[in-house]
Amino acid sequence: MKPNRTVWIILWGAAIGSLLLELLLPHRHSHFAPSGLHAIDASFGFFAVLGLVGVVLIAIISNRLGRWLKVKEDYYD
Repeated sequence: MKPNRTVWIILWGAAIGSLLLELLLPHRHSHFAPSGLHAIDASFGFFAVLGLVGVVLIAIISNRLGRWLKVKEDYYD
């Protein structure tokens, strides 16, 4: 089943829109660095990249786990 072109346009629009909205933030406060400056989570697009890496890791792990848990066709016979 191939996704509709409209779905892809909406997804890309949401991704680009969230990055553009991040430009409107006046000042980012870091959650990890005590001073709040020069930390990785205060950089532009950090949470978008973090989300992308998380989704890719979930896809890879679930694929490997599915292969490992798969049973043979005649398992219940």
